[in-house]
Amino acid sequence: MNTDRVLIDGKEFGVTENLYAALQQIRCRHHDVLLWVDAICINQGDNNEKGGQVKQMGDIYEAAEEVLIWLGMDDTSGSIRSLMDMISWIDASATTAQAIGSGEDWVDLCRGTMSELPLGLGICAESTHGRALSELLQRPWFGRVWILQEVAKARTARILCGSASCPARTFALMPLFLGLQVNEHTQAVLDIMPRFRQNTWWTSKRYLHFLLGKFSHCQASIQRDKIYALLGMSEDANNPDRFDPSYEKSDAEVFRDTASFLLFGEILDSNHSFPEFDFPDLCIPITLLAERTLTWTLSQHESEELRASARRTAVLLVRRVNEGQLKTTDILLSLGEKHSRAGNLRSFLSSGNVAVDIKFEGEDNVLEIYSEGATAPVRLVYGQGMSAHEAAAEKPDPPFHDNEDMTEVITKMTEAGSSKEELLRAYTWAGDVDSVKRLLYAGVDVDQADLNGSTALHFAAWRGHLTITKALLLNGADVNREDVWGQTAIKYALKTQQKEGVTL
Repeated sequence: MNTDRVLIDGKEFGVTENLYAALQQIRCRHHDVLLWVDAICINQGDNNEKGGQVKQMGDIYEAAEEVLIWLGMDDTSGSIRSLMDMISWIDASATTAQAIGSGEDWVDLCRGTMSELPLGLGICAESTHGRALSELLQRPWFGRVWILQEVAKARTARILCGSASCPARTFALMPLFLGLQVNEHTQAVLDIMPRFRQNTWWTSKRYLHFLLGKFSHCQASIQRDKIYALLGMSEDANNPDRFDPSYEKSDAEVFRDTASFLLFGEILDSNHSFPEFDFPDLCIPITLLAERTLTWTLSQHESEELRASARRTAVLLVRRVNEGQLKTTDILLSLGEKHSRAGNLRSFLSSGNVAVDIKFEGEDNVLEIYSEGATAPVRLVYGQGMSAHEAAAEKPDPPFHDNEDMTEVITKMTEAGSSKEELLRAYTWAGDVDSVKRLLYAGVDVDQADLNGSTALHFAAWRGHLTITKALLLNGADVNREDVWGQTAIKYALKTQQKEGVTL
């Protein structure tokens, strides 16, 4: 809310209280300071201008002499200023060591100066510095989606808090030096600070789908910005000719375009139909997104026009499957389960190379699955008996079932070389407390999900395993993460409590 006013070319301009405070601290009495401020330099009321500027945001921050990261006002105790002074001293000392020819990397250079801190800045105040750093890392700035591109593209950056400041490149190392545990999202932001980003996730494949999953919980005033803010960082969607951001479209249209890009590498025109998507749908595994889309497109019978445009999308999806662009086996087994053909397909798929064909037989759509080791295809028929609503409402079955021998299942998983995360979910389902604790102690990603978006915590709450639930929570499991059914572990826990009287 714009509650304060600044003068621009002699005219009043409304700004937020937070921006007003930042400008007061950044301004200099003795010389001009040239700034780019999105809230002022972009006409927020002009959708065409906003869309055009989004395309240039990466270039703007990449060209900046320095990016200023405003975290808000200082505290009254002086602990934040003390922290900033310590970081600035470490940075300056490491810079000097580097200038005189030290061959150590930046992390080791900074760590080496810690033992040389002056008395007023020394490690004797480590607990105070740790508390100040913890408070800063919980400020709203770290949760905003637009800051990601600003930091990732910056050549240099400076952290500002009130009148105190320090270089961002060394600020990013402080949780490591002070032994402070931070959540996965905050660490991901620190990882892309200037100089620090070379040896982090930033050097992996930064496809749009990867970024959507990694930063899905970021805050944005409108949903589409959770996508647009990531375009400039991505390796596959940062070309406006392939993905053109537009504020003239509705969120639903933007989600449709994004799903099209994720599945096909391009935004298909209006002659191709897609189901309606919400933002969380775009973060699920691509294989599951493809399977849902294919099921929906093959189940459209409401009108000739819709059926024709849906069939065009289905044909392209089947082509992607045959080209090996999608995980063929996973998609076909999921489709087979919906037709009670999973058992047949499982042995069918293991008999040789597989190809998929799509045939339109009157008003029916038929998937024919061929294998070089079989004499006849498996046919999955999508007729008018399945309404669009039923097709959209279908959900895949859970990976384990009550009547399964989990000992046998886990033995087969172990022999097949399943990951620690896959075994964690299996042991959790089985209620094997000792095995779960052993994996947690050995180090495992507790929030890694299966194709249904289900984590070990989902299974623990679903099954009512109280001890395992507590162990997972103590290891940082995310209670608010949703699976493909839109369910969190908390929701499953409430259902279990109502059903069996188990309090989680």
